[in-house]
Amino acid sequence: MIHLAISEHAIERAKERVGWNRSALGRMLERVFYDGISASTPCRKIREFLSSYQSPDLNRFARAYGEHVLLFSWGSVPDEAVLVTVLQLLHDLRPAAREAKRLAYAA
Repeated sequence: MIHLAISEHAIERAKERVGWNRSALGRMLERVFYDGISASTPCRKIREFLSSYQSPDLNRFARAYGEHVLLFSWGSVPDEAVLVTVLQLLHDLRPAAREAKRLAYAA
C-alpha cells in the first residue's frame, strides 16, 4: 500500500484555494489519490492537461478531483507519495473532467 504524505506548502494552498484545513485535506487525500482522474484517462483534453504536469522520469504526477488539480511527487521513502500543491482546474477543462469521471464510472 502506498503511504500518502502532505507537504506544508500543500496545506497552505489547500486552505487558500479550496478552503480545506489540515484535517479536511488529510481526509480527502486518499480519495483524491485513488479516485481522482489520472493522466491515463480516455478523455483527451484532461489527459493532455494532466500529462503536462508529469515529469519525464515519472517522479511527479497529477490527479484531478472535482474542480481542482492536486500535484504529487514520489517521496524519498519507497511507496510514499507526497502531495506537493493544490491548483484550480481551468474553467474550460471542467466539463471535460466531468466527462472523464463519468467514463470512469461507466467502465
